[in-house]
Amino acid sequence: EAGGVPEYWIIDPAREDCRFYRLNEKGIYKLFLPDADSIYETPKLPRLKLHVPTLWRDELPDILQVVESVKAMFA
Repeated sequence: EAGGVPEYWIIDPAREDCRFYRLNEKGIYKLFLPDADSIYETPKLPRLKLHVPTLWRDELPDILQVVESVKAMFA
């Protein structure tokens, strides 16, 4: 908080847990959670839509799926 970092994420694959913290207007970190569809969005990267369960997959999406997801963020 003292350093003014606007946002930080803690991603813990061992526990399949993510914590997303943002500074509020008082300069205190507040926890933000993914939405009901397990999507995390941040005002710092307005088009990014992070589907949190994807982080825990044993096999990551193939490159075509990734490209389509990124294209959808900019549509």
